[in-house]
Amino acid sequence: MRRRPAFLFAGAVLLILLVATTVTLRVRQRSKLPPANNAFVGWTKQQILDRLGEPDGKFDGHYGLAPEPWASEHPHCQTFTYNRWGGTLYLTVETQDGTQVGLCSTWLPQGAAF
Repeated sequence: MRRRPAFLFAGAVLLILLVATTVTLRVRQRSKLPPANNAFVGWTKQQILDRLGEPDGKFDGHYGLAPEPWASEHPHCQTFTYNRWGGTLYLTVETQDGTQVGLCSTWLPQGAAF
């Protein structure tokens, strides 16, 4: 009779370890993949910095060749660059209601160009 609780306990511990290992591996795998296009749209600058840290570079304006209607609608923006995931993440923010907010983002693999 005493063996059954021991087996149940051991099974529960094994199940917990299996779930914890699976979750850990999924989280690590996700951090190795670049984010989807526009993944940071609507994020505040502080949320972006909390997630990605300080950018590797910054410049005023849009990245790439923004089409004229788009550039005219968003004239005062700043782009952050992050050298990660074997390429560069370009992330543009603009001020909306006094807060800098993500406007668009694109990751390009190393060697690619707009």
